Amino acid sequence: DCRDLPAPEPLMRVLEAVAQIQQDEAVVMLHRQKPCLLFSKLDERGLDYQMEEFQDGSVKVLIWKKGSCKPVI
Repeated sequence: DCRDLPAPEPLMRVLEAVAQIQQDEAVVMLHRQKPCLLFSKLDERGLDYQMEEFQDGSVKVLIWKKGSCKPVI
């Protein structure tokens, strides 16, 4: 949950977490806004993601390795 963290901590924490995921594992990021800078970094690392945006502007981003089954939460 990165909603209360100042920039660039959310980006740094998520990149640290995804560096450790194995095949068929996932990371869930909760953030107060769309993390636009994150998506290109995930693409560079061969990761897939799906974002769900809520009415208050906050988001949930599900991140997993390409080639893995898409996680269900």
